[in-house]
Amino acid sequence: MPVGEQLIPLGSGHSLRYALPMAGQVPAVPGILTEAEIRATGEAIAAGQEDSGAIGWPDGRVDAWNHVECAMALSVAGLPGPARRAYEWLLATQRADGSWPPGAVRRGQEPSARCVASSHS
Repeated sequence: MPVGEQLIPLGSGHSLRYALPMAGQVPAVPGILTEAEIRATGEAIAAGQEDSGAIGWPDGRVDAWNHVECAMALSVAGLPGPARRAYEWLLATQRADGSWPPGAVRRGQEPSARCVASSHS
């Protein structure tokens, strides 16, 4: 494992390799996005995260593709707790073949039925 990386235990004997965050290092793009705006975006995503760790669309659909994009945004925004919950949700809902359950659903349904298969290629 490269220097600066660690493993987060996720349960069921699984772990997630990650690079250690650099304190205070939330990216910014001068003149376009400030560190505060990026952090606020992450906090808005985290506010919509469900107790299960799922991050869905406003209508309640959850698909693995967009869920992962949100989890990565939480990481970039310096919010490791919500990001970890998002990755744990992925692990908990992933099928043995590596896919996630298909079907558009609304909030409040069983976690195993909540994820929409991604149509992105």
